[in-house]
Amino acid sequence: MKVTNMKILPIISLVLVMLFCGTAYGTTRHVPSQYAEIQWGILASSDWDTVMVAPGYYPEEIAFYRIRVVVISSGGAEVTTIDAQTSGVPAVVFQSCLPGAELNGFTVTGSDYTGVLVNYSSPRILNNIIEYNSSSSMNIGGGIDLNYSTSSFIKKNIIRNNIANTYGAAIHTEYSTNDTICYNLMYDNYGFTEIRCLNTTAAIYNNTIDGDGSRWSGISNQLSGTLDCRNNIIVNMVANGIVGAGPGTGYAVASYNDIYNCAGGAFGGPYVTQGPGNIFVAPGFWGMPPGTPEEYDITPFSQCVDAGDPDPFFNDRDGSRNDMGWRDAFYDIPVLYVPGDYPTIQGAINAALNDWTIVVFPGIYNENIDFLGKRIAIYGNDGPEVTTISASDANIATVKISSSEPKGTVLSGFTITGSNITGVYCYGSSPEISNNIIENNSSNYINNGGGIDLNYTTSSVIRDNIIRDNSAQTYGAAIHTEYSTNDTICYNLIYDNYGYTEIRCLNTTAAIYNNTIDGAGSRWSGISNQLSGTLDCRNNIIVNMVANGIVGAGPGAGYAVASYNDIYNCAGGAFGGPYVTQGPGNIFSNPLFWGMPPGTPEEYDIRPFSPCVDSGDPDPFFNDSDGSRNDMGWKPWYLAASKQEIPSLEALPIEIAISQNYPNPFNAQTTIEYNLPEEADVTIEIYDLLGRRIETLIAERQQAGFHQVYWNANNKASGAYFYQLKAGDYVESRKMTLLK
Repeated sequence: MKVTNMKILPIISLVLVMLFCGTAYGTTRHVPSQYAEIQWGILASSDWDTVMVAPGYYPEEIAFYRIRVVVISSGGAEVTTIDAQTSGVPAVVFQSCLPGAELNGFTVTGSDYTGVLVNYSSPRILNNIIEYNSSSSMNIGGGIDLNYSTSSFIKKNIIRNNIANTYGAAIHTEYSTNDTICYNLMYDNYGFTEIRCLNTTAAIYNNTIDGDGSRWSGISNQLSGTLDCRNNIIVNMVANGIVGAGPGTGYAVASYNDIYNCAGGAFGGPYVTQGPGNIFVAPGFWGMPPGTPEEYDITPFSQCVDAGDPDPFFNDRDGSRNDMGWRDAFYDIPVLYVPGDYPTIQGAINAALNDWTIVVFPGIYNENIDFLGKRIAIYGNDGPEVTTISASDANIATVKISSSEPKGTVLSGFTITGSNITGVYCYGSSPEISNNIIENNSSNYINNGGGIDLNYTTSSVIRDNIIRDNSAQTYGAAIHTEYSTNDTICYNLIYDNYGYTEIRCLNTTAAIYNNTIDGAGSRWSGISNQLSGTLDCRNNIIVNMVANGIVGAGPGAGYAVASYNDIYNCAGGAFGGPYVTQGPGNIFSNPLFWGMPPGTPEEYDIRPFSPCVDSGDPDPFFNDSDGSRNDMGWKPWYLAASKQEIPSLEALPIEIAISQNYPNPFNAQTTIEYNLPEEADVTIEIYDLLGRRIETLIAERQQAGFHQVYWNANNKASGAYFYQLKAGDYVESRKMTLLK
């Protein structure tokens, strides 16, 4: 294991100091108009924020530390440069970052340590030019250095003119798993190998690598792990194109590569498995303009055209069979702007090819959009508060991702509204739907979701959305999913929807974690699974359900496994149905939302003394961005710190008290608030005029603080009732009136 240069520590320390300065979730921050430096934009950000950087020269080093933020250039790598100024420090560092951190569209240069250092992280590194960096230490890459990374994604970068002391002139990776290195161009680097992997498992495909006669090998794996190498063009190596060196089991599996003019032969080492489809011919580069990336584009007559892996997963953007190398023979501009290039979002979709990006500027777009089976990413440039897609035809879903769109399909940063069918309809696809506000949609059909409807989806990701004010005729007011597998629904806020359940799953397998769901007393259940499949439900806050928080209903084996959730004030009990497995860590306490401003997402931020703080799953995978144990619900308590006044310990109540319920008189539901100056065994019970106990609302030990409980009296007759608080030796009763 390598130790990061100590000169990085001032950057990390500064990040730690600023971790508590986050503001709104999913915010776009602009450099230099709001922040003079990129690093200051990162420090001001919270998980899932975007730092949008205008073209320019930025003489600084930047660090992502335990944060999932996207740093993207609005003008691209050719006009936006990060130039390291401090000796012995990488230009860019990812340290302990979970999936969601991204560097996109920069020239990264000037470091004598490495261009981009990744430690214990899972970033996306896309569309960059990484050049004129070096490493003076053994086993540190010149351009990119990955250590103990997991599922990192290195795509569409130009990596050139970097130097490594030994191995990994372009990329070095060590003790890393499930990384993807694809569609990159590597040339004019200097070191023993271009991509050197040590104890690593990775997919390495569709790269173009030119050794210029001075590198031993193009791709090499050593000690252990397996590299899946396919669709690459590797030329001009002193030794081999692909090496599986050992001495342990450092395997390399090579299929559908073009390996040409490698003096030691196409393959080297005892652990290379030669799969089908490899060719050994001149790839037919255009060769002009010399010294530019375009020199490595292949001509339409190249033998690499339509010679890559025939699996449709690798198909080119026009749907044809894969062309080997970093980009296909018909490569074109990958980013379209709305309304700059096209006045409508659908017009841009119609023009786009697979892997293109569409950037939409603020405005109200009165249209229905259809992804048309394309693997494209559509982003609202300034976020959902100012960028709206409103259905022009209410009898069609506002957004359709329903033609087998694969992973890599993204919808992010929009308000989606106005459909009577569903807000977002997905069928047979694998999209990421993130950072949206999905509101005021409805469904007039049985088993159609109001906000999002997923059918036969695979590995879809639904994260960091606000889903509110939608309605479903029956099930799935917020989300309905049917016959779907391996979907992830996380970090969403769901409230003020109307239907039988908020998230209803039918024959589905999904991970549902860190959502906040308020039934507002009108939904049967928060999360429900039926017929078959398994839901892994953890770290959620679910409140105010007429029936249950989590349901495993059957009648087949529609399982729900519930761990580390806070389920509170659900009239039918926390769990329902015969197929719920109760794991560890569930609590049944008032989550202590801020409750202000009323009717806003911030109402559902948790207070620093909430029982949900540090009560989520202790697995480090779920850790909050400050590295602490997971806080239940849609976001950690400290992300509300800049919006809410955080009380000190002295702000705890000084005496026990119970307040008059509100509203009073009331129809169906009322709120009762009470204060505990210290931890106590608490009971709150409801009595009728004859003194008969008719319901127990609370019977548990609770922490000191400000508490509230709801009473739903839907099935009670109009009249006067009493509620009584018992806490230790304290007993107090108050009268309330139900009017229907």
